[in-house]
Amino acid sequence: MNFIYSPSYLSLETALNYYSIIPDVPFAITSVTLNKTKTFRTRNYGVFSYNSIKSDLFFGFKSILVGKNYSYNIALPEKALFDYFYLRGKKVDSAAGFIEELRLSLPKNFNWYNLKKWIKLVPERNKNFHNCSKFLIEKYYGK
Repeated sequence: MNFIYSPSYLSLETALNYYSIIPDVPFAITSVTLNKTKTFRTRNYGVFSYNSIKSDLFFGFKSILVGKNYSYNIALPEKALFDYFYLRGKKVDSAAGFIEELRLSLPKNFNWYNLKKWIKLVPERNKNFHNCSKFLIEKYYGK
């Protein structure tokens, strides 16, 4: 996945589904990149969607080794949700509705400390991001 358009890591709907945080299976393989937002359609492997993010927010992923010669990068669960709010929440009318529609199932080991720390990296003027983050924390933190 990150070999098609590099640097990149799997995130957004693909990573959220991988971790069973959302039940919906995404139509495209979704990733985050430092490059221009771009979609690749392949005949044999499907659609790969890359979403551009600022370099200071390009972190929070791990490499997964598959076999001896192949690895891919995937966002940590908290970073996948962070990226989702940051990139998909821009045109949200209601943070509550946006999050309820996801039907989230957060893992017991969800790292709230990291998520809260990363939220502070986004300027307060990004109201939709902060509204979504605030609603998430109020609804799910400590459960």
